[in-house]
Amino acid sequence: VLREQQLIVRVPGADGSMTERVQYRSASLSDPGRMEPYRLVREVVCTGACQEQEEAATQEIAQADTEPPPVESEEAPSEP
Repeated sequence: VLREQQLIVRVPGADGSMTERVQYRSASLSDPGRMEPYRLVREVVCTGACQEQEEAATQEIAQADTEPPPVESEEAPSEP
């Protein structure tokens, strides 16, 4: 059963800006089989080097997903 959805929309502006809108909706309390309408949670407007910043962030996320997590070793207590 779907309980919540998040919608992220990026819209380029004519002046080179980028607007990112984050919308959220959840299941209706009165009818859990129905979803409520989307509500705007956040709107961010980026001007300047928006594309380069987003590409760098995407590359960092992709790199983090491919690298194995650090292994924490636990040393066993030495017996006398």
